[in-house]
Amino acid sequence: MDFKTLKNKGRLILKKREKLTEDVVNRYTDEEAQLQLNLLEDAFSKYNDAYDLKIVEANDEEIDKLIEDLETVSDYYVKAKGKLTGRLHERTAATSVSEKSENSNNTLRLPPINIPTFEGDFDDWYPFKDQFISIIHSNTSIDNTRNMYYPPLGAIAM
Repeated sequence: MDFKTLKNKGRLILKKREKLTEDVVNRYTDEEAQLQLNLLEDAFSKYNDAYDLKIVEANDEEIDKLIEDLETVSDYYVKAKGKLTGRLHERTAATSVSEKSENSNNTLRLPPINIPTFEGDFDDWYPFKDQFISIIHSNTSIDNTRNMYYPPLGAIAM
């Protein structure tokens, strides 16, 4: 690898960093974000290889410039990689939270609820109905299917 490779890979990393705005990164699918990350890591690896070869043959003045360039490119690399990995971890965390939520709903064990029975007296209907709605029907932690486990007619004495 030569000085031209060093400059080209350095420019590529700088351009990647400029183009990776939050809006662009958020539009990437997981696969696109991973591919962009792989390309960035490959470019940085090649940049480092070219840098190592060039620094050996550089004079003092060139060394200062190479070190300055390395600091800039490394900083841009870290920021670009941070955006991409952050995006990937964000989606992974959101997916795992929704999976845990779905799994917890599937294993929800409903405790027995003692609802007073409705004996048919019209004066008792509204208190019974209000209690049923507040305990069962309006409970958002019980999905509609499980909500049917507590039908109001089951609490009506026949």
